[in-house]
Amino acid sequence: MRVLPALFALLLLAACTSTTVPQRAYVPWLPLPRANQYAMLPSPSPPVPIPPGTPQCSAAQLEGRLLGVVTSDTPVVFRNTGPKACVVNGTPELMIMDAQGVVLASSNGESGTQFDEYIAEVDVLMLPGTPVLAEEPPTSESSILPTGQAFMHIKWSGCAQSDAASLVVDLPNGTGSVTVAFAVPAPDLDTCPGQTPLVRDPLKPTGVAWPPAPAYIPVTVQLSELPHSAARGAALRYFVTVSATGNQDYVLSPCPDYAEALVNTFERDYQLNCGPAGVVRAGRSVTFEMKFTIPGTTPAGPSTFVWGLIDGRIGRGSVVVPITIT
Repeated sequence: MRVLPALFALLLLAACTSTTVPQRAYVPWLPLPRANQYAMLPSPSPPVPIPPGTPQCSAAQLEGRLLGVVTSDTPVVFRNTGPKACVVNGTPELMIMDAQGVVLASSNGESGTQFDEYIAEVDVLMLPGTPVLAEEPPTSESSILPTGQAFMHIKWSGCAQSDAASLVVDLPNGTGSVTVAFAVPAPDLDTCPGQTPLVRDPLKPTGVAWPPAPAYIPVTVQLSELPHSAARGAALRYFVTVSATGNQDYVLSPCPDYAEALVNTFERDYQLNCGPAGVVRAGRSVTFEMKFTIPGTTPAGPSTFVWGLIDGRIGRGSVVVPITIT
């Protein structure tokens, strides 16, 4: 008869075990300050291999031509007039002048472009014997130009009282300046204030699509246990699951920052607690605990919560969900 109590206790234990939900495995939240270590994809290799020993191009062997005015773009193309191949690389400094030689705008070290803020500088092989730069319909498509030349987007939006007549291109690496005929009307004085007067791309190769499509690490982000509504002043605890969905590991080095925010209301930035994870293996996921306190001054009503990784190596590392503030 003593067997029955023991058997009953065993069955009760089994029943409890079968209905217990396993605890979530996660990396605990830490309020780590933002580190500002913004990782970028590796710079793409030159589309045309550069033979060893190829010299830098000097200004004396280059000529340039304006390709016309395409909306706000005034692109310029360069060709090698010398007998041997050479290389250009980098972002030139520019100076726009009118017919009297008055400087209307200069780049003054400003980098970036209206097309792609993060375009990489790359070696451009300038081949000898490419076609002469003849008059053509305006274009900003470098891929349709002959291979072996160099191309640069330019946007001039400074406040100038006269039209441009010439463009002085100071080549990188101290190899001289090229003057290009630059018959461009002065920017509209009603729209020029508040904009960077002159921006441009690094020199890039012609005859190919450049820059190539980014080879992002396939990563997805999912939120869980974030409430649909929360009171002002509430301390929320939720989870973010980062998944490497392709066949490439997502190495958390440098450890990325992340932002969490109520749109148009409040934002906080932290560094992810990467130490316990180190890497998200291909085809796997890592879950991170998150905490967020809703400010007491947040307006009540429908809102939007955003969480996102700050990492240039991934194509899309953010998620947006609705939340109601009570």
